[in-house]
Amino acid sequence: MDRTKNAIVEAFWQLLDEKPFNKITVKNIVELCGVNRNTFYYHFSDIPQLLEHTLKEYTDDVINSTFNPESAVDCVSHLISGLQKHQKAIIHIYNSVQKDIFFKGLSDMTAYTVKKYAETSSIIMSLPEDDRESIIYYYKCLIVGILLDWLDSGMKYDLLKTVLNIYNVLGGAEEAALLKLKEKSKNNL
Repeated sequence: MDRTKNAIVEAFWQLLDEKPFNKITVKNIVELCGVNRNTFYYHFSDIPQLLEHTLKEYTDDVINSTFNPESAVDCVSHLISGLQKHQKAIIHIYNSVQKDIFFKGLSDMTAYTVKKYAETSSIIMSLPEDDRESIIYYYKCLIVGILLDWLDSGMKYDLLKTVLNIYNVLGGAEEAALLKLKEKSKNNL
């Protein structure tokens, strides 16, 4: 990526860590990264476009990171660590009028993460395609819902601890349900 464009994005992240999205101006960004307004507008038409670019890049980084989940808990853990990387900035984006851009990125990151998990699960991969896609969709919606609740709280509680507790309470119910679905699918053939 162009060094100047990268400097603008980094300045934007820094500002998002310090203050709400609606309080950030082009002037703040250019002063922090040491470029002029024309340079900013050469790369981005406005701050919402900068946000969209920044979140797309962030989503791509989380998606492209090395990750081999062995459980749904691993999926949540991976997403939590990605979101905590810029915790204050994420909260500021989530609480802004631009949250629809954030929702798309969160959904994309979660879908990718769950698909990676499905690829490593011999049980899920052995299911017929329709069932496999339904399970992936279920996990994506479940995890997005859990993450949104956590974001609503301002990321103030230990989400991973909560998810691990739920996983321990359910004690293998997930795998038992998948095995039952696999058996049902096999009997319908």
